[in-house]
Amino acid sequence: MSVEEKIDAIVSDVRLDGRVSSLLELMERLRVPGMSAAVVADGRLEWAQGWGLREAGRPDRVAVETLFQAGSISKPVAALCALKLVADEQLDLEADVNDVLTSWNVPASGGWQPRVTLRQLLSHTAGLTVHGFPGYARDERTPTLVEVLDGNGNTPPVLVSTMPGLQFSYSGGGYCVLQQLLIDLTGMPFPQLARELVLEPLGMQDSTYEQPLPEQRWAQAASGHRTGGKPVAGGWHVYPEMAAAGLWTTPSDLARFVIAIQRARSGAADAILPQGLATEMLRSQALNKAIGLGVFIEGRGNALRFTHSGDDQGFIAELVGYVDNGLGAVVMASSDRGWMLIQSLLEAIGRVFEWPEYPPVEPEVVDVAEVDLEACVGVYELPKGRSLTVERRSDRLALTAPGQAAVELCPASAGEWFVPALKMTVTFVREGASVRLAVIHQDADYVEDIAAQRAE
Repeated sequence: MSVEEKIDAIVSDVRLDGRVSSLLELMERLRVPGMSAAVVADGRLEWAQGWGLREAGRPDRVAVETLFQAGSISKPVAALCALKLVADEQLDLEADVNDVLTSWNVPASGGWQPRVTLRQLLSHTAGLTVHGFPGYARDERTPTLVEVLDGNGNTPPVLVSTMPGLQFSYSGGGYCVLQQLLIDLTGMPFPQLARELVLEPLGMQDSTYEQPLPEQRWAQAASGHRTGGKPVAGGWHVYPEMAAAGLWTTPSDLARFVIAIQRARSGAADAILPQGLATEMLRSQALNKAIGLGVFIEGRGNALRFTHSGDDQGFIAELVGYVDNGLGAVVMASSDRGWMLIQSLLEAIGRVFEWPEYPPVEPEVVDVAEVDLEACVGVYELPKGRSLTVERRSDRLALTAPGQAAVELCPASAGEWFVPALKMTVTFVREGASVRLAVIHQDADYVEDIAAQRAE
């Protein structure tokens, strides 16, 4: 099948709500004015294409060079900037970031000074606050980054609210700390250091962290749109939180980022990172979430992939890259309602390019009324060499966590057990005929579930 035939197969076989439609039909129905996509195959940029309009009601078409706001996909590119400095021995993943910060410091809490590391910033395990940022209208005053960190913008102050290093808790605020860290270390504005460290070396010529977007680039930029198709006032918002949400880019440029990570992971001689550091970037860092250094991790084996999504006001984006087989794609949309179309288009790309295990198959939950308790007994592996043990005790199960006494599990609803002494539930999940996974949920703020894989 030629590239043109593959494109036709993809855009004509977009499935939403169980129905097959063309991409353009769905864009019109959902009032998504513009979309753009790029596909990676065999470790190279296979094709890229744009659809629709740069702004609803205006004639300019979306081209492959049209800029979209990447939202939180700004984070993995910013993480690569930091890892490049780690590779150059200018930063240490394990050092206290307050040893480098000069313009601002991670504040003490009640007389206790938390120690936050670069590894924790990149993996959202630093315990820092502020999930995301709404940005600022183009006619508003934009605060400085230090003002954002101190809570003098339109979001609360960035501070440590949970013990650093213990668990994943998504924090755009942590990437603002990263941005200030890199500025203080290099003495350069963030857009310049990002351009020199990553964007230019990877050939991401259409990308920039400049905020506000320079006037000479306005004619290249798409406008964001609200649900219903109305443009965002002024076309887009301004994000001084550049590392967290401020990247303007194209799917083709982000595909170049995907390829660069894949090449580094394979040990290419001219890769942007050494193989060991790229492998660390793609290794899960937290007990309660498959999160690497700047990217999320999905799948396993030949289906292992790194991902990140993003949304700014009126923009949605998704990035997928397979770790070992040179596959991937990036899709961007200029509408708050772009989520459904992005996922459907990625699934169409996955079908045509034969992506392994995409979309992920939802596992079967074990019904406690039907399963033998012995099927749940065993050792369940956690990252960093830790494990959980599940034992049978008469008509109950007991779970032992690292460093803790066993707690009793009592059956609740189908597939779910609860711990009377804690706000905790455990769900056992079947893959095929065997129980392979224990998912642990703790009822607390900012806590992601822990998925423990049963040992062979």
